[in-house]
Amino acid sequence: MNLDYRFPLFDTLLHGRLNPLMSGNELDGDYEIRLQQQIVATTADPGVYELKFIPSLNVKCLYYRRLLISETFLYCEELLTILQEEEDERIRAFLLDAILNKHLTTCLKKVGERIRQNGFHIAQLIHPAPEADIEFLSNVYVFHLLKICIAKAYLEIQESLSDVVVIRQSEAMLYSSYLSEIPPVNTFLIKRSGNNPVKPPHNYPAPELEKQTVSQPAKNPDDAAGKVIEFLTIKEVSDILRVDERTVRRRIKNGDITAFKSGGKHLIDKNLFEKYLKDKNQS
Repeated sequence: MNLDYRFPLFDTLLHGRLNPLMSGNELDGDYEIRLQQQIVATTADPGVYELKFIPSLNVKCLYYRRLLISETFLYCEELLTILQEEEDERIRAFLLDAILNKHLTTCLKKVGERIRQNGFHIAQLIHPAPEADIEFLSNVYVFHLLKICIAKAYLEIQESLSDVVVIRQSEAMLYSSYLSEIPPVNTFLIKRSGNNPVKPPHNYPAPELEKQTVSQPAKNPDDAAGKVIEFLTIKEVSDILRVDERTVRRRIKNGDITAFKSGGKHLIDKNLFEKYLKDKNQS
């Protein structure tokens, strides 16, 4: 089974270009521009646990909130669809162990380590001191939101695999067990009694591609006139959209983004991608 169950953007948020602690990602950075350029998926919340977190403190928090919640919804939608279609109990038990017991619990542990290393306590957000540093509070916000999004994914998948679950975890149990939070812990996920999906995130205007780095021009073999066409790779598109590469592949698969394969790699026509961004901006 070729299933990519890695939590989206996790490594990039902890160690890569989207790490809120990195130089260039400070609050006084270009978040106003990023918000104007940000395009997030309009997928509604496919799960049964509604995420209720502290409102965004500033533009930095808003940027990360829209990004994380959008990617979490897409992640849950993809996995829940696969799990609902899988009927083999042995495979379901295997997926339970692989996704929950190994991957998502490891993600929670790593986020917990980062939170403890930096002294990012949730109480600092709930009861901020008058002299609290807003940059520090913004980083507390982002890492705890990441924690909550992973917990949501865990609980949604646990719900879908309830027939093979031996010990059910609650949100509070996840934070106590894997992040070493001392009970009573603050929780932010509410199980719905009915089908009441969360309103999807808003789409922001498209970025100006002229300011982005693109790949070298390539010849389109189908172009009889020999016209030179510029192509983008999946990584370049993910950098422009600031989303996970898997999200780009998903949009290619469902026909949202037009691409073709060359040498086993997807290439995206720059002109068609610009049209995609303009269409998103106008929708």
